[in-house]
Amino acid sequence: MSSRKQLAKLRSDLGAAALDDDVKAISQLMDELAAAAAAAAAGGLNPDRMTLADYFEPQPQPQTQPE
Repeated sequence: MSSRKQLAKLRSDLGAAALDDDVKAISQLMDELAAAAAAAAAGGLNPDRMTLADYFEPQPQPQTQPE
């Protein structure tokens, strides 16, 4: 394989790796937002009336009583 073809393949591989990292970061953020929305819904907040800041604010956790 010529040097030019090897370099082109390396550039292509590097671009794919960068795209993979972006996709992973977006997926992680979506998972975090989904978890926050589920927690907010379980806590009685209406997701239709929540602001973006509400999703990032820590929600109070229900206290369990020791038995």
